[in-house]
Amino acid sequence: MLENKKGKVIQIVLSFFLLCIAVIVDNIFKLDLVFRVLLYLIPYFFCSFDVYLEAFEDFKDGEVFGESFLMCIATIMTFVIAFFPNVEPEFLEAVLVMLLFQVGEFFEILALDDSEKSLNKLLEIRPDYANVKNDDGKITKVDAKKVRVFETIIVNPGERIPMDGSIINGRSSLNTSSLTGESMPILVSVGDYVMSGCINLTSQIEIKVMKTSDESTASKIIEMVENSNNNKAETDKFITRFSKIYTPVVLFLALLVFLIPPLFLGDVIIWLKKSLTFLVVSCPCALVISVPLAYFGGIGCSAKKGILIKGSN
Repeated sequence: MLENKKGKVIQIVLSFFLLCIAVIVDNIFKLDLVFRVLLYLIPYFFCSFDVYLEAFEDFKDGEVFGESFLMCIATIMTFVIAFFPNVEPEFLEAVLVMLLFQVGEFFEILALDDSEKSLNKLLEIRPDYANVKNDDGKITKVDAKKVRVFETIIVNPGERIPMDGSIINGRSSLNTSSLTGESMPILVSVGDYVMSGCINLTSQIEIKVMKTSDESTASKIIEMVENSNNNKAETDKFITRFSKIYTPVVLFLALLVFLIPPLFLGDVIIWLKKSLTFLVVSCPCALVISVPLAYFGGIGCSAKKGILIKGSN
């Protein structure tokens, strides 16, 4: 799929523009069937080529019966059945199915962008440096990732605590809102355990490091939010499993519709048409679009409001 927001917008707008032109030309000039097919294939190509690419990639990975494959075969069959007698072509519907699918993809990208922006803001809670106090009392500013456990660090007023540890000297107030949402500062003194990401407000404090930068509370929170879109909810996982079962079942049933009735009722062409129609109406477009989008949208909307969710569950 096109993952770039600008590229997706261009694809949707161009496809919609071409579709409008196709509808206008079709209604004004009353073209022959072949020319109508070619006319509607132009917007169809622009709004579906990446879906076909994804279906091809799934095929190479051994996932033949994914939702992309069913989307492709169901919509292209709309153009195929148009060539059978006594069939009213539904080219507009075929293009709209793919176009709506792309609109769903666009909203998914927007939701992911919101999550990414909130995550970039979240990265600010983890300082890049720490003031390490050596045995001789000298204070050195070093990369936070190089600070080891049990070393002593100094946190001045206005600075964020770079890693978790226990206070060994000093007394101060901490702003913990970025971690806990607590609006009121909390008082800390010698012996209290403090978490990385909190802001020291009033006085200088000395902290004995208990966790490295990568193991600190701030890093764990950032890691969970980064992986939130990969932690799918059971409903989302079910849709993925469902599509792998649903697609071959639909194809098998469509094949039965084409093969069995003609043995008793004859007229192969009519039952081929019914078989292809069955494929078209069996495409679960709304289901494929709506369920993943609901979770991506929920995570993105929450992130904009400062609510950090570690997974769709």
